[in-house]
Amino acid sequence: MPFWGASASRDSAGDRGMMARAPNRRTSQGSTRANASSPTFSHGDYTVGWICALSKEMAAAEAMLDVLHNELPRAQNDTNAYTLGSIAANNVAHNVAITCLPSGYYGNNNAATVASNLRRTFPSARLCLMVGIGGGVPGQADIRLGDVVVSEGVLQYDLGKLAKDGHFMRTGSLRSPPHELLTAITKLRAKHDLGPSQIPSILSDMLERHPNMTQYIHRPSLRDWLFNSKYNHVELSGYPTDDCELCDESRLEIRPPRSDLNPKIHYGTIASGNQVMKHGKTRTELAHELHALCFEMEGAGVMDGFSGLVIRGICDYSDSHKNKQWQEVAAAVAAAYAKELLLTLPSDPCTTMPRVVTPSDTIGEYIHSLHLRISLSPPQRPDRQTDLLYSLSFEQIYARRSNIKPKYSTTCQWLLTHSAYLNWLDSNQTGKHGGFLWIQGGPGTGKSTIMSFAYGEARKNKEVIPVSFFFNARGEILERSTPGMYRSLLFQILLALPNLCAVFDEPEQKDSLDEIHKAILSRKSPVWMPLVLQNLLRSALAKLGQTRLIIFVDALDECAPDEMEELVDYFEDLGQDAMESESRLGICFSSRYYPQFDIQHSLKITLECQDGHEKDIAMYIRNKLKIHNTQTAEEVTTQIRTKAKGIFIWVVLVVKILNGLYHRGRIFEVKQQLAALPDQLGDLFREILSRDKLNSGDLKLCIQWILFAKRPLRLEEYYFAAVAARSPGRLQEWHPEEVSPDDMSRFVISSSKGLAEVTRSKFRTVQFIHESVRDYFFKDGLRELWPDLPAEDFESVSHNQLCEYCYSYFKLSTFNEVVQSRCHSVPNASSDAAKQMHDHVSRKFPFLEYATRFVLYHANAAAKKNSKETFLLEFPVKAWVLLDNLFETLEIRRHTVNASLVYILAENNLAQLINCILRFDSRIEIKGERYQYPLFAALANGHRDAVEALLQTQTGHPPENILGLTDHWRIFGLWEARNKTPLTWAAYKGDVDLVRRLLERGSDIGAEGGPLGTPLSHAVTMGHIATVKLLLEKGANVMTKDCYARTPLANSIKNGNGAIARLLLDRGACVETKDNQHQTPLQLAVSYGNRDIVKLLLDRGARSEYEPLQLAALGGHHHILDLLLEKWAGSETRLLLQAAQQGNEVMVKLLLEKGTDVKAEIDSWTALLPAAGDGL
Repeated sequence: MPFWGASASRDSAGDRGMMARAPNRRTSQGSTRANASSPTFSHGDYTVGWICALSKEMAAAEAMLDVLHNELPRAQNDTNAYTLGSIAANNVAHNVAITCLPSGYYGNNNAATVASNLRRTFPSARLCLMVGIGGGVPGQADIRLGDVVVSEGVLQYDLGKLAKDGHFMRTGSLRSPPHELLTAITKLRAKHDLGPSQIPSILSDMLERHPNMTQYIHRPSLRDWLFNSKYNHVELSGYPTDDCELCDESRLEIRPPRSDLNPKIHYGTIASGNQVMKHGKTRTELAHELHALCFEMEGAGVMDGFSGLVIRGICDYSDSHKNKQWQEVAAAVAAAYAKELLLTLPSDPCTTMPRVVTPSDTIGEYIHSLHLRISLSPPQRPDRQTDLLYSLSFEQIYARRSNIKPKYSTTCQWLLTHSAYLNWLDSNQTGKHGGFLWIQGGPGTGKSTIMSFAYGEARKNKEVIPVSFFFNARGEILERSTPGMYRSLLFQILLALPNLCAVFDEPEQKDSLDEIHKAILSRKSPVWMPLVLQNLLRSALAKLGQTRLIIFVDALDECAPDEMEELVDYFEDLGQDAMESESRLGICFSSRYYPQFDIQHSLKITLECQDGHEKDIAMYIRNKLKIHNTQTAEEVTTQIRTKAKGIFIWVVLVVKILNGLYHRGRIFEVKQQLAALPDQLGDLFREILSRDKLNSGDLKLCIQWILFAKRPLRLEEYYFAAVAARSPGRLQEWHPEEVSPDDMSRFVISSSKGLAEVTRSKFRTVQFIHESVRDYFFKDGLRELWPDLPAEDFESVSHNQLCEYCYSYFKLSTFNEVVQSRCHSVPNASSDAAKQMHDHVSRKFPFLEYATRFVLYHANAAAKKNSKETFLLEFPVKAWVLLDNLFETLEIRRHTVNASLVYILAENNLAQLINCILRFDSRIEIKGERYQYPLFAALANGHRDAVEALLQTQTGHPPENILGLTDHWRIFGLWEARNKTPLTWAAYKGDVDLVRRLLERGSDIGAEGGPLGTPLSHAVTMGHIATVKLLLEKGANVMTKDCYARTPLANSIKNGNGAIARLLLDRGACVETKDNQHQTPLQLAVSYGNRDIVKLLLDRGARSEYEPLQLAALGGHHHILDLLLEKWAGSETRLLLQAAQQGNEVMVKLLLEKGTDVKAEIDSWTALLPAAGDGL
């Protein structure tokens, strides 16, 4: 039986009415949908109505739902069609009923009918949102296409009557939203004053769940043209056109560019009418009269019978230049604002959780519906499970998959009918292939694209739970490592199947998970060890039962080779376990060719060998190549296919080159140019890069930044990093009206000669167009481009150059004038003032945060082959701390103004610089900051290199047992090291090697740390005899005292360690020193009943006075009394008299038993007199 069936048919792209609703289209995309396991509520549970006028508006609305509910019957004569669901996050949840006007029926009257029907079917719907597109009014409010207008009032401007004098008298009144919504709007506006809107992240999430909704996302290619209100649209007679190609661009209004593509939100009056507003002059006049920001056609009708709010995304300017290019984007931003607003409203009591949660919940629901289940179902999801579950996630968990460019047109469809693919899907064939499919191909063949396609196909089937991880060699550490993969896969699986969260409670992992949970509760970053993750994933898969799970792992070759081998072995074991338990597990890998890594009997598809892949290439060429001459086009197509050898990225680049000739009218050169182009991908890159020598400096800098930046540079950072390189003595501010993001994007293309691009990720970073470009540079490209510079030195030279750019940028005097005047003391990181300061500086100087944060990183990388002593000696630590604190959003991570440079280096694992700085300043026990000492900072962050640098001495590198501390110190070490110096902590742990290293590094052997005092006291107290010997050999003072005034000798006695006591006595420890309880070492030994230590002390001269005897007698230590009495030989009578005087019956009795003469006199006293007085 296959894992999933044939793909569902797609709806047509045109507008659909209420009987051809968006859910079918969304289902085909594998998004949230209702099924047998979806929750069912009553009509009274729905408190929010959501009305749309167009199908594209309804699609955007449905994409906002976090959980889709089962349908409910409609009230009699209600002709609406509904989509029911929940919007939820952060313990806020609302049940929403969404409906749409019938296809072709627009205006306020039809909207009023739909709203009335909705209210009859859902009588508890007290709020109604009219959400969709509208025409903006440019003017005093800087309204742009893609912005949002929210109604503070709705006025029907075409409702009225003709007065006697013939003028139109408007009778429509201004309708305001209900008090509840106005309060929520006020709260949301205040929130937006403090920080950005959530609309971009909501839309990013929408695209994550609905990959085919790319047309609903703002793209730089969309033109926002505003013509003068008196200038009408131009078109040829009889040939109406939706674009403005024939319009006079000189009549465009000049407006300053915005700094980003994010929508702005405007609040004011919305004008509603039954006709489309398509005349600029009338628009302006009416808007001025009504103080309106937007024109639309349904809001007034909805407000007639409902307490509601109208939300409009701006798709045009209500003039004759109207077109539909912006409608999807406008619908999406309006829906996203509506969602953000609803999440500002408190939850309704009736908005509860699904009554039944089953393992059959589909992947379409998991990403967001389970946020609702987890946050609002404590009995089903204890806090500990929730904390552990969400700690698995990380910021860029879906970044790589989201950045894979969508497949072109109908390419990749051949995979669905490929025999290997079909056999893999057929669970009856699992015994033959173990559930494994491995897609292989050379660099640039399109493996990631086809994996993204396969994953998308899997999401379409409600019987399958697909999860994925796309390795990203250019991403953060968790994006390119197996721990990140395990975390991502486990997170997705447990979200999809919440009952499997029980693996967090299994006893085998309890200790490790408890420590992780402690870290979470302490607001520390949890450390997920790979073995723990592997065990949890294995346990979760063992509990799948008959649930179908498909795991997609793309680009195995982008993780480390040693990790890849372990990964393949681990998944092979998982596959074997699944076969033995008859679980329905499928695993699909993609990678380049690696013969040494294989899974026995796995199915394989090699892209270059597939007819379907070749046909995809041919289709791309035919559709993208601009040459229209049939014969020439066919010849060129055939030649491209032959030379490409299945490498899709080669085809894309070559078609772009040939189209360039076409646009310059040089069609006669196409064949000649194609013949001259190399057929190897690396050679093609070289050809592109060496075509001209213009802006070679920009090219070199581009390569340096993309190859060697600590993290991918954002678009603005990249641009101003280049500006800084060109003008190293000047700190240039960003003025968006002069340089727009589009301008910056063009610079990326020109400076990289087309081999770099701006990603579609949240932060729009600059990366190479393909990983093969990076491979080319590291393999041959750097040597070919700069033959005078050894390739192995290029990295060090580049880091040195980037360090200089960063260093000069952040210390410029201009910066002091602009920023330091505001930053004499940085406000608390969580304060509004700190955020405003951060935003102001970041907006003015986009490269400054990167330059500050990573100047030391680049210096460290350069220090491998370049001396950095002068750099470190002159480095302005206080100025750097000020800036770094400005950009740090967590107060606990900030530094004090007195932070030492060696601490900062250790905290950031900058081992090369640590080695350098210790050459002229060997101090490593400089106290201060969050982790107290540099060594603790390195250990707390798991920085093995920094630990090694701090402890390396003339005797060599520190041994493995010291470096191994980094593996667990973040969990256990912080508490143990509290109030201790590194040396006292090492002594406390009994780590002889570490103690020796610290002493060789100059640690103060007598420095106190914590209540136990010196390192010697710590070692003695914990009984570490080898450490005690080392400290004594190095001259530790045996007479220091802890907070109880106990000497090391006293502590050794307290712990019953005679061997250590002997060592201390041999080194001259005094036997008569008293602690703050006035006890001598002998008294302590007697109190603890340790005869051997008592004898040792007596032998070393301890005085056996009356107090030790008394303690022995009262404690019943008769075996010690004999030793003590030996010291009183000849003085028994005096001892008996003293015991009698103090009423010590035990001592008197003991002495009498030993034959002491009770009548013997001392100074005319006998023991009988005091004894008689005491009644003894």
